[in-house]
Amino acid sequence: MGKLLKDYKIAFMGQTGRGKSTLINALFGTQYSTNSVVECTTYINSATILNNDESIPYEAITIMDTPGIGASLKKDKLYRPYYLHVLESVDCIVWLTNMERTDYADQTFFLEFNKEIKKDTKLVVCINHIDKFTPQNIPDGFDNLEIWDEEKNCPTPLLNHFLYDNDDGRIEYFKEKFSEYITVPYELVPTNGFRKYGIDNLKKAIFNLK
Repeated sequence: MGKLLKDYKIAFMGQTGRGKSTLINALFGTQYSTNSVVECTTYINSATILNNDESIPYEAITIMDTPGIGASLKKDKLYRPYYLHVLESVDCIVWLTNMERTDYADQTFFLEFNKEIKKDTKLVVCINHIDKFTPQNIPDGFDNLEIWDEEKNCPTPLLNHFLYDNDDGRIEYFKEKFSEYITVPYELVPTNGFRKYGIDNLKKAIFNLK
């Protein structure tokens, strides 16, 4: 019998419509189906790819695209065995949220499944779709009200303010909210899968790279 590949198992999880499949495709060059309107993932899509990135210390990477949380109570009950299987088997969970303040589905999931997450499982929380944000109460000093720099493919200073500012920023807001229901250590990374923004930072967080 040949030697088994040393692989690293990653599950992408989160509420329906948060862009899990698109983000996976941006990270790994896969071709998972995506649709902004229709739920695409209704079972665990699992793929193992050989790793050719020398900075990642694994021979292979197993990617799990999971059904979305919060589509309906019926579907959450149907998918529960999938979630339990994933939490038992993976090395890393990438949890997707977005810039909205609504986090009921996130709360519900972690309050139910916190104890099922293994102590050595890596948790990375992505604030995805960061360009889908309508700022309100814009502070003084911002003349350009655009939130995305199309030429540089990055957030404008205004969006950076609403990401990182201690008072207005979503990152500080989410850290405070997550403390109420996420009981395991995590890293938080802003991303946009469609624009392929934040991909390098996400990869570093997933694989503990410097």
